[in-house]
Amino acid sequence: MEDKRLQELLKQKTLIEGHLQWIESEIESLQPAATASVQAHEPTGNRLENLESDDTNPVNLPIPPAETGVDPDPNVAVSDIYDELGPNTRDSVNDARRGCITIFACAFLALGLLSLWVWHKY
Repeated sequence: MEDKRLQELLKQKTLIEGHLQWIESEIESLQPAATASVQAHEPTGNRLENLESDDTNPVNLPIPPAETGVDPDPNVAVSDIYDELGPNTRDSVNDARRGCITIFACAFLALGLLSLWVWHKY
């Protein structure tokens, strides 16, 4: 019984190793083309990469002591990012806000109807 299980496991292991070797060869054959296409399609203003390597990243900026009376520059951390995220981002924010207000209104109406029903029944 154990010999049969061991043989089956060894067979599966060799199949998986063969599959991994095939995947590695496919990756190696496509890797130069993939890196060239990624570099060609990469936008020049990638904010995430710029933030990772930028020394003016708000996370990396030192916090001035409170006694100096110097406020940090608010424009370093705040920017209008809607234009860089895409044209539908502003609409998505408004849609989400509208959906939350609708859900709140429906829940408030249901609570009002429930309280009216309880008041009328009892």
